[in-house]
Amino acid sequence: MQAPLHRSGDTDTLGLPLSVRPTSNQIGQPIKEVYDQQVMKKNNQLKSILTGLGTMLLLTALLFVLFRDHAEVLGDAVIRLGLLGTLALAAAGLWYHVFDVLICFNLIRPVLPGFTISQAIDVTFLGIFGNVSTLAVGTLPMQSWYLHQCGLAVGRSVGLLTLEYVLHKSSVLLFAAVMLSWQWRWLSEAVPLLSPYIIGGFAVCLAVIAALILLCVWEKAAQCALWLLGKLPDHGKWAKRRNHLRYQVEALHRASRSTLRDKQLVLRVLALNAVKLFGLYGIPVLCMKLLGISGPNLLHTELLTALMYLISNSLPNIAGMGPTEFAFLTLYTPLLGEAKAAAVLLFYRISTYYIPFLVSVPVFLHAQKKRKTEKHHQTEEP
Repeated sequence: MQAPLHRSGDTDTLGLPLSVRPTSNQIGQPIKEVYDQQVMKKNNQLKSILTGLGTMLLLTALLFVLFRDHAEVLGDAVIRLGLLGTLALAAAGLWYHVFDVLICFNLIRPVLPGFTISQAIDVTFLGIFGNVSTLAVGTLPMQSWYLHQCGLAVGRSVGLLTLEYVLHKSSVLLFAAVMLSWQWRWLSEAVPLLSPYIIGGFAVCLAVIAALILLCVWEKAAQCALWLLGKLPDHGKWAKRRNHLRYQVEALHRASRSTLRDKQLVLRVLALNAVKLFGLYGIPVLCMKLLGISGPNLLHTELLTALMYLISNSLPNIAGMGPTEFAFLTLYTPLLGEAKAAAVLLFYRISTYYIPFLVSVPVFLHAQKKRKTEKHHQTEEP
């Protein structure tokens, strides 16, 4: 008789009992269910697209309601934008995601040698699509299950995607710190009441990043997280959720620990993030040019937008809406006035929110068609 694979008292390197540790298939099943619900059935595909479009319409309506006294100014600004202005905003907004594609490719390729730039594009735009169309709930399941279909284990894909998030947040904090150290005197004179928001944003962002990094690289932190998760109820649905979360913590720790050993890779990703953020943070300058508004110069704009992201990242949001608008107006209204700040914000959201989502729709549909075709060919093979 074959011996049992694990004895009941066995534990893995992080103290998770192997006898209750879910299998890779069990972990992947909830992710697969979300993925299938969002992308595999035609009705659900249409529903996801309509949800995304509805989210954009909601954001537009919110902006016009908030600035109803300036609604005519906003309407005229959109009408005057024209084709060339729209293309300029599209190029600026998609520049950011070109670097997201390169970062995704750099992180995944070492563990999945057959991974291509085309697949990195699919993963990146699935993230954009999921963030808007599922109100961020389906983003990670959609991306990780797609990577699973490409040949990467679900736990490993979740770990690497979370590590990409950690490195991005670290870059946001570092970029803001550098810009603030250079221009603190100007900022304190231009927006003197901003200090509480800056301190709060730095504190929350630093705490989140520190916790995630410790979870990635320090075994005791991962063990502590597993111990806390072990305190959750061990019956019914809670037991299943608890075991899934514990396994995912372990997967994140292992994937991050192996990837972070490659210091050249980490530095390369941080450098790509820096260039990516420099382009993203400079978009308000383009918006002001298109509107014919004189405002802060490029370096001042880089600082203001960096702080905007730092503050917005410390506040809860739904599908990326709410905190960004609040932080943008808090920073730019004292310098531009309410009407001009609202117009710049509208153009900024067209560039960074509306256009990337619209581009993600055909990429999303193409990715699913490609996966279905590959699945069909695999089924036909003897």
